[in-house]
Amino acid sequence: MAEQKQSTELAKLNINDLMHSPIVVKKLQDCLIDPKTTNGFISSVISVATSNPYLKKCQPMTILGGAMVAATLQLPIVPTLGMAYIIPYGTQAQFQIGYKGLLQLAMRSGEFKNIIDEPVYKGQLVKKNKF
Repeated sequence: MAEQKQSTELAKLNINDLMHSPIVVKKLQDCLIDPKTTNGFISSVISVATSNPYLKKCQPMTILGGAMVAATLQLPIVPTLGMAYIIPYGTQAQFQIGYKGLLQLAMRSGEFKNIIDEPVYKGQLVKKNKF
């Protein structure tokens, strides 16, 4: 019952207050490999959420949900890095992984010897590259 009350109270907060609430900070510290990076992660999420006019219209809890997915995957929410994004869909926000985030996860998996990250334009790839 107390957990449901906390959840209801959190849903009423703006993104800044929500991200700085003790419950959210603790959850992020648990998710991130290095808890010392929690404040930087929180700042980047708030910056992204407040600088995008469409994200400003989204429910803060949905932004938090996207941020938690990014934290779990250890991917930064910084648009210029291209690893992970929080995308607005009306009043809802969702996590979306970028291609650089996919590359990062693939490299971390240890399943690949080589990953080639090069653009291929129409007509450029004429035959299969056996490399």
